[in-house]
Amino acid sequence: MSISEFDKYKVDHLFLLIGENPLPNYVAANLLLNKEGTVYLVHTTGTSESAERLQKILKSELNGFKDVVLRSLGDYESDAFHIQKKIREELEKIKSGLRGLNYTGGTKAMAVHSYKAAFANCPDAIFSYLDPRRLEMCIDREDKERDRVKIKPETLQVELVKLFQLHGLELKSKPTQQPQLAKLATEFAQVFQEEAKAKQWFDWYDKIFCEQARKKKENGSWGNWKSKTDLEKIVIKLDNLLPEIITGFQQEGFITDDNQLSLSKVQSTSNFKELENFCKWLDGIWLENYVLEQVQNIASSNFIGEYIIELRDILRQESLATESFLSNIGVDKLPSFPECSKDIDKLAKEGWLDDICGYFDAIEAMEFYLELDD
Repeated sequence: MSISEFDKYKVDHLFLLIGENPLPNYVAANLLLNKEGTVYLVHTTGTSESAERLQKILKSELNGFKDVVLRSLGDYESDAFHIQKKIREELEKIKSGLRGLNYTGGTKAMAVHSYKAAFANCPDAIFSYLDPRRLEMCIDREDKERDRVKIKPETLQVELVKLFQLHGLELKSKPTQQPQLAKLATEFAQVFQEEAKAKQWFDWYDKIFCEQARKKKENGSWGNWKSKTDLEKIVIKLDNLLPEIITGFQQEGFITDDNQLSLSKVQSTSNFKELENFCKWLDGIWLENYVLEQVQNIASSNFIGEYIIELRDILRQESLATESFLSNIGVDKLPSFPECSKDIDKLAKEGWLDDICGYFDAIEAMEFYLELDD
């Protein structure tokens, strides 16, 4: 899909209602405004910072816009009279050019009364809404069904740095898109399908690995990891460690000639910038990497990749919303976890189990996975 599919819906004056999430407004501005057009960011006192941030970003980009202006409703985010008055006044100032209103953001009252004022004063305006469930830009009309234009990843690519900027955040580390020690993480996932093997792993990890790699608190519980210098010296026997984990260590180049786990060899492989991060990986971060790889696999083998960011938003809702979403895109269920629960099929179909979402963090990480040492 190309941006040209949006050409017949582009306008010269585009009104955007600013809410808590500036991303839909950013998308609408880039897809629905003609070159040399003007964007009007209609905001309230509560969303003024978000509007100013979006204004700065749009102005800084080489997008060919004539101007990006702020229009404040003050504290009247739900006042019909003031909302309509402001929109009407702005429309009356425009002497020529196509006009449009995208009402994805802002309050419900802002959407209703902005539409009412715009339609009354300019019935030939282009009215649009970004549907987050279907990832479609919807063009609404009074006299017939809306037009739906699908938005795919290639339609408009928004880099992670830009997402952070839109939300007033700063990306302080370089992201990577690959899970760490993916094959070894898969071995761990297989181990945890059997309770006896899981117990055997924890016995070795707690009684042997942590005994050498962690400090102890005064009450006898485990404290922080030892210093980098101390960790580099550690060589750990593999007595009673599961054979599949030993094989995994060997394949990664972590084992000495006399069959011991050497943290200095772990360091030499450059898989981790800090040895402490390898320790954390063994402590449970491996599961994040396993889930990340599974999400990537299903995204590459099925068309769910086109919907993965939408799924992230759906998971914030109730489990029935997840089931409905999967049904709509023709997918029976999400990737399965290691069978550590009798309700694992319920988790794969609904995304949630006992108030815990099993997929949200992995989807967040899927495209922009931050290195574990941060």
